[in-house]
Amino acid sequence: AVFPACFFPSSVLRLNVTFSKRLFLTALSKKTAPRAGASLFTFGALKSAGLSYAPILLGRPSSDSPNVLVLKTHPNLLCGGVAGAIPQTISYPFDVTRRRMQLGTVLPEFEKCLTMQETMKYVYGHHEIRKGLYRGLPLNYIRCVPSQAVAFTTYELMKHFFHFN
Repeated sequence: AVFPACFFPSSVLRLNVTFSKRLFLTALSKKTAPRAGASLFTFGALKSAGLSYAPILLGRPSSDSPNVLVLKTHPNLLCGGVAGAIPQTISYPFDVTRRRMQLGTVLPEFEKCLTMQETMKYVYGHHEIRKGLYRGLPLNYIRCVPSQAVAFTTYELMKHFFHFN
C-alpha cells in the first residue's frame, strides 16, 4: 500500500527513531543475560577460591560424598551478596543513562541527552562520577545484595537437598 506523505511527517519518523533507540537502550541497560552471567561467574569464582584457599574455615563435607566440600551458609551468603553487587556496580551507569533519556522532554537539558553517549558525557560533565553516574547506587545495594545472597544460598541448599552436587 502507498501512503500519502502526510501520514509520515518528519516528527513521527523522529519519534519512531527515538523510541527505537530508547527501547534498545532499555534492553541494554537491563542486561538481564549479561548481568546474570556475570553474577553466576562471580559467585562460582568466589566459591571455588574460598574452598581452595580456606577449605577448613569456609567449607564443610557434603552429605552425599564426604570427599566434596561445599560452602557453609555464612560464606555462601557473603559470596552471593558480592556476586550480586559487582555486576550491579558495572551496569549502574547504563541504568542512570537510560532513566535520564526516558525522562526526555521533562528535563530542561533534554536536547543534550538524545543519545547514550551524549547523555553519559552530560552527566559526567555536570555531576562527575560519584554524584552523577553512580547516584543512588547505595540504595540499590540495599535491595540487590540481600536478594542475591538469599537467591544463591537457596540455590546451593536446594542443589544439596536434591543431591545435585
